[in-house]
Amino acid sequence: MVHTKSISRSNFSKSLSSFLERLRKCCVDSQNNSLYFADDNTPVISKYSFNTIRMLPVNSREENIFKQIIVDYLIKSEKISGFSADIFLNYLLDLISSSKNPSSDARKNTELIKAQINSNLTKPEIGDLRNFLDLNFDNLYSRAVFESLNVFGLNGKIEIKRKKCDKVVSEITKGYTFNCIPDENLIYLSKGRYERENVKCFVIDGIIEKVSEIDKILNHAASNSEPIALFCRGYSEEVLSTIMTNNIRGTIDVLLVSSKIDENSANDLADICFCTGSKFYSVFSGDLITSINPEESNSVVDRIIATPNKIIINNEKTKHIVKKHVSDMITKNQDYLEADYYKRRITNLTGHTCTIYVPEKDEQKNVFMTSNFDMVLRVSKSVISKGLISPDLFTKDKNIIFPSIESYSNMIPAESFYVGVEMACRCFENISKIEKIISIDD
Repeated sequence: MVHTKSISRSNFSKSLSSFLERLRKCCVDSQNNSLYFADDNTPVISKYSFNTIRMLPVNSREENIFKQIIVDYLIKSEKISGFSADIFLNYLLDLISSSKNPSSDARKNTELIKAQINSNLTKPEIGDLRNFLDLNFDNLYSRAVFESLNVFGLNGKIEIKRKKCDKVVSEITKGYTFNCIPDENLIYLSKGRYERENVKCFVIDGIIEKVSEIDKILNHAASNSEPIALFCRGYSEEVLSTIMTNNIRGTIDVLLVSSKIDENSANDLADICFCTGSKFYSVFSGDLITSINPEESNSVVDRIIATPNKIIINNEKTKHIVKKHVSDMITKNQDYLEADYYKRRITNLTGHTCTIYVPEKDEQKNVFMTSNFDMVLRVSKSVISKGLISPDLFTKDKNIIFPSIESYSNMIPAESFYVGVEMACRCFENISKIEKIISIDD
């Protein structure tokens, strides 16, 4: 039988206050490098609230609701800008402590802080980044990330992965990298890695339903003995079966690549066009796949490498076009809270990827090793992008409510500061609107 009860704000306020008090202690302790335990009871030393809050226990269902709300906003904040989690938590607690004022005052206060940040942005120097990393992170992380950024710059694509190795190692891959999906059957035929030179490329913004639609392309591949890559939204079993059969026979050499269907990958095919020099055939705009004339196409790239979840394109002929395309996107990449979408596209088009491999055996000793590397990387990009800002700006301004800022003695990434206070204000406004909690028991 289902039992439902309604809990008013006056009744759940105690649970909220209790949880927030423990949350505040968690923030203070984490800044002092306190000891915490992971889910498997592995001891972990962490000074980042982002890592510790997720382990914070709850004493009631009501507390768990507030924890989930805060954690959701916390993750959003940290995803947008590394190092923002601590700013987020401290500012959120400050807003709640002074919540005798209406939430509109919280918004006003937040806008004052953001205005201060925007008016005090400075162009960072590479030495500023090095000093910041040395002050805030272990040398193991800061050295590897700093050296990678020093080589590849702000827009370089740097990945953090685990690997069976004895120490942290870096690997450089040349080429434009996309997280598209090469057909696994065709990759299997190439023993897990498809690599070809002088590949003719076709980009189709649509689904290839019938073999007849690409008949001209397949005939061209057969008659010219030319490797071909078909980038599209998807394809039918009939299309795959025909290409598979003819690939096995050796009559053609065709790679099928589909773009992921999500908001982050929406423009991957368009970006691939810039890299390959291909025409963009859009079914949604009325283009017919059958109208593609492979004889007229001049979209031959130097090399394509395909692994199960990645495509790497090398093409010197289009590097100036790609550079212009990236420059255009950077001009649009101004809003802190909308920048992540463009950042991902820009990094795909940098032409180089640096992969930092973390030893798996070390990962067992420190469950946060990979996440710490990731944080250092994201924080570094924030510093390079928007510079650092002094906490003194906010202690001197009597119109700003932010008492916990006094606990910060060093410079803080401006972007992280901006994102942290904005997301904290949104979280506070959300919590302030809750008047009732509906509890449902089976």
